[in-house]
Amino acid sequence: MAKEYSYDPTGPVKTRDLRVCKFYAKLLKNKFNDLPDISCQDIEICRHELNNAIHQCVPNEIAIRSLMSALESMREENILPDESFNWLKKNERATFWLWATLHNMDDIELKYMCGYINESLHDGIPTIWYQRLNLSLSPTNHQDRINLIIAFMDELIFPAPPVMHRKKTLMENLKQKWKTVFARPLPLKWLPVNDEDAVLWAWESLKKTPVRNIRFFREYRSSTDSMVLSCQPFRTRSGFTGSSRCLGCT
Repeated sequence: MAKEYSYDPTGPVKTRDLRVCKFYAKLLKNKFNDLPDISCQDIEICRHELNNAIHQCVPNEIAIRSLMSALESMREENILPDESFNWLKKNERATFWLWATLHNMDDIELKYMCGYINESLHDGIPTIWYQRLNLSLSPTNHQDRINLIIAFMDELIFPAPPVMHRKKTLMENLKQKWKTVFARPLPLKWLPVNDEDAVLWAWESLKKTPVRNIRFFREYRSSTDSMVLSCQPFRTRSGFTGSSRCLGCT
């Protein structure tokens, strides 16, 4: 059983926001190469380990204050408010679409979506940023996908300010793009979302028909299957439905 730590208001890291503590942990890991991994599953354990790491790596109180000022400035520039993600909380379809879009979005498209068209986000090499950040490729539920979207936005790196403006621009442009997708007619109205037998039959039928990017969706089951199937062309009992692009590739 993990050791429990009470809140220590005297430590350098005072926030009780786990999202912010995760951000600090990554920054410190990049700054101090020999820093051991910091556990970020529990807020108090994470804070305790962050404070220990800072005291071990930084020589005195003046340097600690300087470091914390730099960390807080980077937090203000990089961490979007929680309200930026409110539109996803009760919308599984929008969340699935956004997660799949970020999963597939390369550096070139990402630059245009955030209004950063004249410079590379990293090193001039076209990059799938989702893969560069080493985020999970197989979220199992709605909350997992929201957490990955938040992690993507938190960890996305811009070489120069205004970082917050660019992240807000990216999120707003993605939200507007979703509204365009959502305004289209709902696909596969004949496929009941809660009819597991029908969804599984359609999924097995889809797998028998060569479709581009089908491997990408192989992990997703249950209620999510209906969202996946709605994006792909496949054969019905009476014939082909015609094609429809993946929500994540729209």
